[in-house]
Amino acid sequence: MEKVSYFKVLRLRKNRIIFITVVTFILSLALSFLQPLKYSCSTRLLIINKSGLEQDIYSAIRGAERVSENLAQIVYTTSFFERVITSGFDIDQSIFSDDEIKKRKQWNRMIKTRVYRETGMLEIIVYHKNPDQSIQFSRAIADVLTTQGWRYLGGENIEVLEVDKPLVSRYPVKPNIPLNGFMGIVVGLLIGIGYVLLSYESGKAKVLAYETQAQTAGEGYGEDSAYKEHQEPYEYEGE
Repeated sequence: MEKVSYFKVLRLRKNRIIFITVVTFILSLALSFLQPLKYSCSTRLLIINKSGLEQDIYSAIRGAERVSENLAQIVYTTSFFERVITSGFDIDQSIFSDDEIKKRKQWNRMIKTRVYRETGMLEIIVYHKNPDQSIQFSRAIADVLTTQGWRYLGGENIEVLEVDKPLVSRYPVKPNIPLNGFMGIVVGLLIGIGYVLLSYESGKAKVLAYETQAQTAGEGYGEDSAYKEHQEPYEYEGE
């Protein structure tokens, strides 16, 4: 039995790999378009720790960074959510479920926070199907942080300044269709290669078992169709 390299097996079965890759690519795009398209709106805030102004600059920045990290977590809380909803901005509350657990999950999926190290800056990103609503939520969040953020930190020595107004994306950013398509190609290649190699090993095992059985029975192979059928998985075209 001729020994065949995996590379030659893959080359012989490349059409199967391509087919599986194309299928997974199409499925990944289809699943992406089944999800609602969402825009993003980001705003950036600067945290100033007044109690650290008398210290050296490094200590003051580190203090502001810790405050930013605390506020970044507070934004996800129910208390903060209620303040945003009742802040007076034109916010559509109908998108939220009446069930408290589902409402918290919706709020957590809607927003994302990012702390810029050694700067004391905090970025808030809102995701929404309606770009106008994403702006309204961003404005409401920034307003609550700038006017009431100190309440969550136990003192008035904290000042929050809005340094970047809400900026909405021109196109939907969720789901990330290009990334999902790329991942579909990668997954398809892995599945295709795995399928081809497993099929090859399975066919080779059948051939070995057939050869052993034939040798035990003292049979020749000749043009035996059953042998040829088992041998087919590892035959390859000439150069």
